[in-house]
Amino acid sequence: MAEPRPADLKALKALANPLRQRILEALAASGPATSTTLAERLGVTSGGTSYNLRVLAENGFVEELPERARGRERWWRARTGSSSTNQFSASTRR
Repeated sequence: MAEPRPADLKALKALANPLRQRILEALAASGPATSTTLAERLGVTSGGTSYNLRVLAENGFVEELPERARGRERWWRARTGSSSTNQFSASTRR
């Protein structure tokens, strides 16, 4: 099991964005996806999902899957064992 990491202000700000929450939920529910497939699923632009995926990655909530990449296509998945993600998701559902 992954070590719990202390929540920092930057990570909390990253999770405060509603689209980023939806992206995390989509990745957790459906598995790895590209920015384009997430955009179609969530009804937003691929530029918006791409930017927000990078913010989530900078804060350790998602990670890129280089083995699935083809050309400019980048695949992403929610990081397993991310206690910050799990705690935040649980608190937003109350």
